[in-house]
Amino acid sequence: MARRKAYESLAALGAALTRSRVEPRGVRLPIRKVATLLDHGERFMAHLSLVRHSLARLDDASELPRIDSALSEAVAALGACLDLQGPGLPAKAAPDQSADALDMLPAQPPAHDVVPWLSRRLSQLVDEAAHIRAAAQSSLPG
Repeated sequence: MARRKAYESLAALGAALTRSRVEPRGVRLPIRKVATLLDHGERFMAHLSLVRHSLARLDDASELPRIDSALSEAVAALGACLDLQGPGLPAKAAPDQSADALDMLPAQPPAHDVVPWLSRRLSQLVDEAAHIRAAAQSSLPG
């Protein structure tokens, strides 16, 4: 239900952005800022979906304490990022798209060890949440 509400919220924001384009300039939404917010929201939802799939693929009970710790840290970081009243976390710069960026990928494929891939995805999820916060704050008036 929560995931559906999130997608519905993104769709409503996208529809408002589309409708705003035909309004007089003085009352339009800040198109670039809201589009950036939508972009990071969609990325966030994609990472969240992949985290869910990674958790479903876990079959090694010995990894549960390490995974529980990583999930707890991610939940705390997500809460800090998405609470606009709190201090939040800084967003990282956009990742390097060069061939050297491939060095950041785990050595083993996810079929052999899903935990490093899950940890990487949780890190990306938190980073997108920080970008969502920054985009939301820049879109707010005042």
